[in-house]
Amino acid sequence: MEKKVFGSRVSVLLVGFLLAVFIPILIPMFRHKDVLVVCILAGTLLFVFLTLFGMRYIISGNKLYVKIYWVIPFGSVDVADIISVERSYNPLSSPAASLKRLHICSKGSSVLISPVREREFCDVLKRINPDIAIRVNDKKARYRIWDWDIPIEPATQQIGQTGTGIQAEAPINTQSKQLLGLIPAAVIVLAVLAVAYFAYREPSVAFDSNAFKLKGIYGVNIPLAEIKEADIVALRDIPAISIRTNGISFLKVHRGRYRTTAGDNIHLNINSGVNIVIRIVDSQGNAYYINRKSADETRQIFDKIAR
Repeated sequence: MEKKVFGSRVSVLLVGFLLAVFIPILIPMFRHKDVLVVCILAGTLLFVFLTLFGMRYIISGNKLYVKIYWVIPFGSVDVADIISVERSYNPLSSPAASLKRLHICSKGSSVLISPVREREFCDVLKRINPDIAIRVNDKKARYRIWDWDIPIEPATQQIGQTGTGIQAEAPINTQSKQLLGLIPAAVIVLAVLAVAYFAYREPSVAFDSNAFKLKGIYGVNIPLAEIKEADIVALRDIPAISIRTNGISFLKVHRGRYRTTAGDNIHLNINSGVNIVIRIVDSQGNAYYINRKSADETRQIFDKIAR
């Protein structure tokens, strides 16, 4: 039996779009030399790209192998043990880059995969094991946006899912709407990056005659007349945190409302990489802990508050 490789073709447009959004997110992190954050986000993006575009389903001999870029194994299935192949939209984590999937049911196990050329994929399996029941419905559902890849003329266009493509020995017409099918995955990636960016980005500082303001995610507006105490404390003197009640923490960055182990509610807008913090207590007993990404800038802000 000849070897068939069902894999992916990278959508250059989608990759370019994600990079165009991702690079501006990295710029402020490079500026502040937060190498760990950059490495984590870059590694996350690389993993997503490898998952979306590097999935390979290799039928060789009597085996179906699942790999990422031919290197990372995801397991294998004996084609002789496959009982049925069915359409599935099950969102469970699996070696499939699309929600439009094939459910491979075999003796004692099952796997969800998403080869683009489903018809050819199923034909190859059927030639090896004629007893496989193929129940793949190509009827487009009205409410499933991940069905956009199903062509109008299945006899002349490929029938497949949106997340992965095919590489085969013979040239084949490949006109699936991969980009549309990858939009949900792109939205998820962008959402994660956006949350990381806005969490990491420092809020702008503003003073007027009446208030001290932090403008940005989980910002604050503290009337100067309401400030009862203001001093600089060491980072280690912040009360021990029990739980985050309404906020976001991303590595060294902590913004929002937190509850201490003593049961008090405090507001944090700090970077734990800086060892000093401005502590503000207003007339109602609300405590705020604020700093910037440098000790000098933190002291400058404190000097303006203390005037």
